[in-house]
Parts: sequence; C-alpha cells; structure tokens
Amino acid sequence: FGDPERGVLQIFSSDPLVHPINGTPWDIVSRVNQGVVTAIAFSPDEKTIASGGWGEIWFWNKEGEAIRPPIRIGESQTAKLWYGPFFWYNPTLKWSNSGSKREFRALIFDSSGQKLFVCHQTGIKLIDLHTDTVKVLSKDSEDCKTASPNPDKNIIATGTSNGNILFWSWDGSLIKEITAEETTIQGIAFHPGGKSLAISGKKQVQLRSLTG
Repeated sequence: FGDPERGVLQIFSSDPLVHPINGTPWDIVSRVNQGVVTAIAFSPDEKTIASGGWGEIWFWNKEGEAIRPPIRIGESQTAKLWYGPFFWYNPTLKWSNSGSKREFRALIFDSSGQKLFVCHQTGIKLIDLHTDTVKVLSKDSEDCKTASPNPDKNIIATGTSNGNILFWSWDGSLIKEITAEETTIQGIAFHPGGKSLAISGKKQVQLRSLTG
C-alpha cells in the first residue's frame, strides 16, 4: 500500500533486511518476526493495520509502530501478550501453542474499528478489541478457508473446508448456512449489489443467488 504523503510503498515483511527493488524506496512496516503474514486489514479510519501471522495478530500505525499488545490465536485459547521494554512478552503467561503456526485466512474490521473478524485455520473467531475478549464462532475442527463482508458490511460470509458457506452478523450470530457444490471453499465474493455470491473451489466457480 502506498503513502501519498511520503511517496513510498510500505510493505510487511518478517525479514528486517528488505532491499529496494529497481531503486524504489521501501519502508519496512513490520519488524517483528511473524513468520509468514497471511492476512492483513486496514481499520475503517485508516489509522490501524492488523496483520496475522504465526498465530498472532499485531496492530500497527502507518509509521510501522506497534500500537497495542498483539493477540495470540492458539489451538484452544487466545492469550494476550503485554508490552515490555524491548519486546512484547509476559513470562508468567501460559497458553496452548499447538496451533500457533497455523494460517490466518482473513481479517475484517467492523465499521467502528472495535471488532475484528478472524478467519483462521483453527476456526472462526470474533475479537472485541475494546476488551480483548475472543468469541469462538465455530468449533476448532472447522477450517475457515476464506471470508468476505457484504457490500453493506453488516454480514460476513465464510467458506470452510467442509464445503459450507456460513453467514454471520457482527454480534457473532449465525444467520444462515448453505452448502456449495464443492468439498472445499477456496474463495467467496459478494456481488456489488449483494444479491448473489460467487464461490470458487478446486474444480469450478459457482454463482449463488441470495434472494428468494
């Protein structure tokens, strides 16, 4: 993503030594080793960037500064890491890290920027960023493959590894569920008018009507 005021392109990288490409100046936004960052999102006010990698969600400003403690998504629970003098760490905190290196598939802020919808390899979560509480919306055995908000941004659709499309509200309620003609959902996208949903899988692309 670009920064028009500074005229540079900012990137996320787990490598602190990212070199310019063709002489173009690059800014390193993330200097924390998150491994492979597999999901990223801007907050609605464009001031915060959330990045998900190696079981943690980090929060940055556009200058590359971590602006709050990260949130850890594990196999069975989420733990909060606290800020120390040189890094984020709490030596007294214990958590289950068996799922720590599983992938984030999507991060989606709500319109207020106070909630974060998480599509993760261990399931679907809803995080209240004001209280740091995590609500598990699906059991951990369900692998969330993809997620997309509708045009009004009041409904989120998710596709799972079992071929189901789940529709969620921002209070964490399951609105409805449909089954696609695919064993695994790889991608979903709402029609700009919200009347249909495009679904991609291993063998085909489907267009499902959401009216009637």
